[in-house]
Amino acid sequence: MIFSLRRSSHTEVKKRQVNPLAGISFVFVISIPIFFSFDITTPSIFLAISIINSIIFFQIEIKKFIKIFLPLISLPLGLFFLNIFFYRDNTSQLLINLAVIKITQAALNRSLTVFFRSLSLIYLSVSYLAAYSPIQLVNSIMQHLHFSPRIGFSIFAAWNTIPYFKEEYIRIKNTQLIRKRGKTKPSLENIVERATTLLVNVIRHAERVSISMFVRGIDNAQRRSFLNQSVWTSIDTLYLTATIILTAVILLLLIKGKIFVFGLT
Repeated sequence: MIFSLRRSSHTEVKKRQVNPLAGISFVFVISIPIFFSFDITTPSIFLAISIINSIIFFQIEIKKFIKIFLPLISLPLGLFFLNIFFYRDNTSQLLINLAVIKITQAALNRSLTVFFRSLSLIYLSVSYLAAYSPIQLVNSIMQHLHFSPRIGFSIFAAWNTIPYFKEEYIRIKNTQLIRKRGKTKPSLENIVERATTLLVNVIRHAERVSISMFVRGIDNAQRRSFLNQSVWTSIDTLYLTATIILTAVILLLLIKGKIFVFGLT
């Protein structure tokens, strides 16, 4: 009874979160105009929409988001500085001229464009990762798009063994330290020894998992029941429809106003 109450409470917390399949659809739809644009306005607008969406509909885990997002900021920042310092356009207005550093208006525009486009795409991807686990997505695809149970449950099994591999590596490392009386220093020989032992254990574990899944009839890919039901509601349909319409309308307005610039460079 206690277990049932806890499960219902957890479901209630996640009640407003849209279906993982609707969420990944939002990411793909929003990414299209960002990916094909080469201006500052387009990615900035869709980045703002993505931030609002992640707060209201994705309900991202802030700590998890920051942990993944902060290290990835170095990529758009790196692209920004590479373009602003090394892009040359002698026909554009010179903004800064300090010794070897020459920054033109064209270089600044290009740098900001590349920065906002890459930042928007990274934010979209990380916000989804912070909101849903791959297991939730696969579970939703299996139930609503009838993804093959053979592939789906294989992904479940593989994902659930990741913590096992982490623990196994720590166990191998500690065993090596005990065998060598704590005198082990980081070296290529020690790394190869640990990797080889881990690989052998991974193969053995994969064989056991394969046999276990076969015994449970996973090879017979028929319609199956699910412990965790992925519910698709009218809100998810409305959410997906609104995403497509809003993206199309904004894109058309940007094209009509000659703001959207097509480019992949």
